[in-house]
Amino acid sequence: MDAAVSLRTPTLGPALCDVAERTTSRGFPSPSDEALRVLATITGIDSADPAGDDGSATPLATRRRGAIVQRTALAELDMRLRYHAGEPLTLAHLVEDLTSIHHGPVSDAAYALQAITGEDFGFDPDDDLIANLDALEAWRARAKQPSPVGPGEWAFHGKPLPPPEVPV
Repeated sequence: MDAAVSLRTPTLGPALCDVAERTTSRGFPSPSDEALRVLATITGIDSADPAGDDGSATPLATRRRGAIVQRTALAELDMRLRYHAGEPLTLAHLVEDLTSIHHGPVSDAAYALQAITGEDFGFDPDDDLIANLDALEAWRARAKQPSPVGPGEWAFHGKPLPPPEVPV
């Protein structure tokens, strides 16, 4: 799940839908509920009902309906691109994630920005936002120059990469 949310590619969507439909839903969060959450970060459509007050996970029928909603949303996306809430991923999206209240998106965004651009402005995802203000401003300025990639495209250390092969 961590890799799927970091890569943000709809290519992994069908496998995530299978997890949502087929795994048992014990514990919180369950793998099936997590799969629907990850799909929502890619497609921008939240199809999962929240867990019950007792911590119980989403019922099977609801998860199956959620997987159908996600499969439909995935069919509208270009499988070769990366996405942020249904839009092709940009550096600006990742910079926005640096200010999330949750550690996961902050850490993923900090890593992805460095991996894509090969640049490091000293943002520390384990530090607080105040300590990271200078680095955040540097990333905001950098995001205004989106090279080496266009929206949703792939790059590593400042060099564009070919999109992944799409299964037929």
